[in-house]
Amino acid sequence: MRQKARPRLRSGGRFHVNSVQAQIDAALGGLGIALLPTAMTIAHVESGRFQQVLPDYGLHRVGVYFVYLDRRQLPRAVIAFIEFTMTRMLDARLVQPLTYAR
Repeated sequence: MRQKARPRLRSGGRFHVNSVQAQIDAALGGLGIALLPTAMTIAHVESGRFQQVLPDYGLHRVGVYFVYLDRRQLPRAVIAFIEFTMTRMLDARLVQPLTYAR
């Protein structure tokens, strides 16, 4: 099946940030539209504070990585932190569980 060609969109403006939270705050403050990760905006969309205007252009996948030297001798505290963080992120719907093809 052939994919539909996506139109190119140009945007511009004088407001630039390097943080998702700053983008959310700016959009909530009425400064315009923002390209944000879907998981970070679910609550705002459900409450009516945000409205999707270009749903096909959302950031639907966000990678979260834990970087450490060697898993063989990982301290229990680090393992507990990783498990705690992943559980909280999954519960808050900030990430989706990975599915592996076998």
